[in-house]
Amino acid sequence: MTGHSSEATSDRQKARITSALPVSREDPLPNTPNATFEQLQGFGIINDDLANRLTAADAFKEMVLHISAAISWGTVFCSLPDRLHDFKQFAQAVDDWLSQQPPNVH
Repeated sequence: MTGHSSEATSDRQKARITSALPVSREDPLPNTPNATFEQLQGFGIINDDLANRLTAADAFKEMVLHISAAISWGTVFCSLPDRLHDFKQFAQAVDDWLSQQPPNVH
């Protein structure tokens, strides 16, 4: 599979999610990961616990970006298996929600 095909699929998925969200065109789209998690939580697409864990993961990412020289990479790598489940759960929650939406007629 080429990069172009993956990008096209990703763009179609983003468009489907965006068109299915219960927001009007006047509502601002979230501009940060945390705002996105909060909005998805508010719509009932992801639960409170997952939203909180994803917010914490984003905060950790920001910390790593700013102080990467002081990070204990061994600790980071040891914690990854536990945290990867959160991203799988997020993807499953969005997929479950999308499967309940009517087909996009655009």
